[in-house]
Amino acid sequence: MELGPLGVSELIFIALLALVVFGPRRLPEIGHAAGKLVTRLRRATADLRRTWETEVDEESRRSLSQVTDQLRAAGDDLRTIGQEAWKGSTAPVEAMREAIDEARDPGGETPERKP
Repeated sequence: MELGPLGVSELIFIALLALVVFGPRRLPEIGHAAGKLVTRLRRATADLRRTWETEVDEESRRSLSQVTDQLRAAGDDLRTIGQEAWKGSTAPVEAMREAIDEARDPGGETPERKP
């Protein structure tokens, strides 16, 4: 039977060593104090984990909000550029139509278009 990284024989050895070093009268006291210490450590670890996750979540939300704002601004810029390009694109087309019409009829008369 394995209990974490220690086996049963290691746990028995540690228990016997503690019994010899601290004695049978102080061993329950020390066990109780060790239990309290482990409980405090677990609570502190859980609190630290909760605090860490909260901070990371808040930082992630802030970062995501900033990225969203930047993307929105970039999209607005692209939309504006596209609209300006679309407006400007009709002038060359009109100039080309006029050139074609003039090439067909150099006298300035507009030729009849056949359907």
